[in-house]
Amino acid sequence: MKKFLPITVLVSFMLYSCGMIPKSVEKNGVKIQYSGGATKEEAEKLLAYLDGNGFSDGRQKDLKLAKDGDGYNVKMVIKDGYELDDKNIELMTDFACEVSSNAFDGKLVTLDLCSNTWAVKKSIKSDKCDEFEMLDKESKMFGEVELYYGESIGTKEQEIVGDYLTDTFGNDVERTFVIDKKDGKGILSVVVTNKKYYNDPEKKDIYRIIACDLTKLLGYATDVHMCDEYMKMQEVVEASGCDK
Repeated sequence: MKKFLPITVLVSFMLYSCGMIPKSVEKNGVKIQYSGGATKEEAEKLLAYLDGNGFSDGRQKDLKLAKDGDGYNVKMVIKDGYELDDKNIELMTDFACEVSSNAFDGKLVTLDLCSNTWAVKKSIKSDKCDEFEMLDKESKMFGEVELYYGESIGTKEQEIVGDYLTDTFGNDVERTFVIDKKDGKGILSVVVTNKKYYNDPEKKDIYRIIACDLTKLLGYATDVHMCDEYMKMQEVVEASGCDK
């Protein structure tokens, strides 16, 4: 009489032998399955970035990683309804950009937000990362002012801007700013959460004065970008009429 392997053992063997069961890396509750051309090294780079940036807190979080053309596909499980909130989508867009920049050398990342059965609810691409003005910048504290700065901003300029912001906005509440320079022009990014202020002449005049002050202090034209809470630019205030 012939003996047969139990069906569960047989199926398991077939899956492994065909390479269909993905391998995984795990740390502090974060588990990343990798397949579809992604390597263990790539999965470990993603895991190291997540672990080093507060994503891993001991609670179970499941992700999947695969190659996607020249870029990567990252899938993560979300709570029901999470993808329906525009603020969450902004956060996840920022997250996709951070992953692209810090784990995958700026290559395109497609982030799939999934149900607990891995059904894709929302796909996000890291193709508009330059909209996030805080991305890829170091920061320095000036009292309660946290100043992010681009590579083109030297130490002296950081000190000038940091001291000015502390004197202007006070030192009793935590505030975040970004200073950068593009094409010879300075850019100070400021978080303005009240959307009504974007078109408020009085508020914009305050930022115009700040733009003029920084233009004089830094020695080159400096604009102010009014940004939302994700540091995405919403309105530009130029340093105009500074001699009035």
